[in-house]
Amino acid sequence: MAGTEVCVFWMAVVLMSSQVIALQVDMNNASLTSIPAGKPANLTELILSQNSVAMSDSDIEILRGYPGIRVLDLSYNHIQSLPEGAFASLTLLETLKLRGNELKTLHKDIFRGLIKLKSLDLEENPWNCSCSLTSLIKHLNESGVSTGREVFCYTPQKTAVLDGNPFCLNQVPTARTRSAAPLTTEQSRSSRVYSSSKGKNIRNNGKNIFLKPVSNTQLMCRWIRPWKGTNMFKHTHL
Repeated sequence: MAGTEVCVFWMAVVLMSSQVIALQVDMNNASLTSIPAGKPANLTELILSQNSVAMSDSDIEILRGYPGIRVLDLSYNHIQSLPEGAFASLTLLETLKLRGNELKTLHKDIFRGLIKLKSLDLEENPWNCSCSLTSLIKHLNESGVSTGREVFCYTPQKTAVLDGNPFCLNQVPTARTRSAAPLTTEQSRSSRVYSSSKGKNIRNNGKNIFLKPVSNTQLMCRWIRPWKGTNMFKHTHL
């Protein structure tokens, strides 16, 4: 709202166990349309929930300036897609919240390199549960990343993503069209066609076949071969 003072709370907490200073920037519900630049490079928690961030290329570039982030809260924004490598610079990231956005799918390598990631909130997004997305979520869980069981598919059906897409289990690879094998030398020799204005003589496996056009839609075939035990020929009309 115009004229509303935006409060930014800065907290410095000394973590006695690791001797690391955790710096939090909380800009929840601050009417932001992009990730803020110019914050301390050593911040470890960035809270940007309930804004209008869309994760544009410029947002990703700004995130590269905060390599020490361990907690990133982007819940309830206007994120429709995440480009590959959107979080590649956040190698220390442990918690990522993407709840309540407009995400339908994720690139299979979107979280590659985030070896410290432990918690990933994907709830309340209109997920299209393709086989690739289902496979990604299962892989994350098997790797020790918690995504919860309340991540539901909006398409093709409203079921939990972790239950899997039954269509993926029943997919049959499309058969490839096989080209006809080329004729061998022997086959090509045994099957020859001789054309003339009156018809065609076909030599096939030692048999002579004469094809004579009868009409536009019919053919009369005359088989010519030696009659058994004689020098005469047998004529058969088909």
